[in-house]
Amino acid sequence: MFALGQLHLLAGQPEKSEGEIKKALELDPENADALVSLAAIQSTGKRMDEVEQTYERLSALPGRTYRSLHALFVFKMGKTDAAVAELEKLVKSDPDDRTVRSRLVAVYFELNKLGAAENLLNAVLKHNPKDSDALLQRSVLYMKLGKAGGAQNDLNTMLQLNPDSGEAHLGLAAVDRANGLKRSEEQELNEALRLNPALLQARLTLARNFLLTNQRKYALDLLKQTPESQKRTAGVIIELNWAWLIDGNFTEVRSNLDLVLPTNRIPEFVLQDAILKMEQRDYVGARASADEVLGRNPEDVRAAQVAADSYAAQKDITKGLQRLVELANGHPKSAPLHGLLGQWYLRAGKPAEARQAFEAAKAADPKYLYGDLMLADLDLRERQVDAARQRLTGLIAADPKNVPAMLRLASLDGESGDQVSAIARYRAVLDIDSSNLVALNNLAYVLATGDPDAAWQYAQKATETAPDNPAVQDTLGWVYYRKGMYSAATRYLKKAVSKDPTPRRQFHLAMSYLKSGNEAIGRSMLQGALLKDPNLAKTERGW
Repeated sequence: MFALGQLHLLAGQPEKSEGEIKKALELDPENADALVSLAAIQSTGKRMDEVEQTYERLSALPGRTYRSLHALFVFKMGKTDAAVAELEKLVKSDPDDRTVRSRLVAVYFELNKLGAAENLLNAVLKHNPKDSDALLQRSVLYMKLGKAGGAQNDLNTMLQLNPDSGEAHLGLAAVDRANGLKRSEEQELNEALRLNPALLQARLTLARNFLLTNQRKYALDLLKQTPESQKRTAGVIIELNWAWLIDGNFTEVRSNLDLVLPTNRIPEFVLQDAILKMEQRDYVGARASADEVLGRNPEDVRAAQVAADSYAAQKDITKGLQRLVELANGHPKSAPLHGLLGQWYLRAGKPAEARQAFEAAKAADPKYLYGDLMLADLDLRERQVDAARQRLTGLIAADPKNVPAMLRLASLDGESGDQVSAIARYRAVLDIDSSNLVALNNLAYVLATGDPDAAWQYAQKATETAPDNPAVQDTLGWVYYRKGMYSAATRYLKKAVSKDPTPRRQFHLAMSYLKSGNEAIGRSMLQGALLKDPNLAKTERGW
């Protein structure tokens, strides 16, 4: 009878199917497969009271397989207190059922009942310090509470118990990310995938990190190695689309979006559609897609950026600015929206309004780093050097690992002539993040005057990180210039100028030509650079 019911379901006859399944249940009231099928039919018909009754029968079956289904259904229907009470009762009746306990902790997390979750997990681990499920969940809890050290201890304990736990390495990657240890985070994510290639969260996090550091090829290679069963999941498609957007492969992105958008208009897909339409100069369509995302989440700063950019692309910056003002005024507690508004005021040549927007961002969220950094930049722009230094020093005092603030303060030290402090600050950044490109490049540039050999080592590391970066090429040319190797200096400086011909870089190349004996080219280029920026003779004295 159950098989006949399944056949009717395949034939698109749910009423006949339900009849046969109910007959099967009359003969065998505890048939789990029949109950699951019945719940599915009732759910399709939106008969939720009947679905709940069926899940109640399932949860009452012997064994542990289905015992928490009714509680989870009740939770999904919004009856959170009843769901929590039922799950707590189940855990109390069978403390060794890790599945139910893990579901209760997950519900605590969802409801932000972190104290209850901590009490439960502490009690479990006091009884059994080797409970790996509880250790993993407590590490997640500690990360939510900002206790990265506690999370690390639990994860290391997990690895002692099970050295092949990919989940533990994934957790340690999150700890490293919280501590700003990018290289270590990447190593942990790679190790997690080596141990468990099906650990999708590790793959997606690593791919996103590659994309954020402009390593598109690594991201694509990693995503192409996704197990076949996971390749059509939304997360993988999303990251692939981002990689292809960066790569300019718009055909692949359009093909993917055309497949998923008719049935799955999650915000990330719709946002990608908006960005693709911007690339294809369909500004009205881009704005419509961005507005759809903003309709669901008015604080999505990426969609707000696209909406404003769509006006700017039509040469109407005023309308783009108005749109951002509306969004920011409508959501005064959104620091990112006020930060974006501040950017646009700067773009419109309105520094006073920009300062007000960044101050509003700070008021909305005192921990909003970007607002403080932009206010420091505005201080410098207005030649309020002491105010900028005080602001940046305060940020570092509050967070000694605040790399963006450290880099700005190091640059400020260098510009004020305090090379010793600048060098110390750049080294401090590299102690936190040994692959930080700005610190490597700037430290090499500052060191070149007094110790070109030490500078060369940092310049080489910067080149390995970003071989085509014109600023890096310029620095390497400067190091060779200080070493008296003018032919090598000219070679790298030519590359820098070809990629980004700023007057400053043209000045550097001109001086290198002159040192190499190419007087005609050197003098001509020097005159051209000084015509564009007469201050170069003062600012570039080291050359």
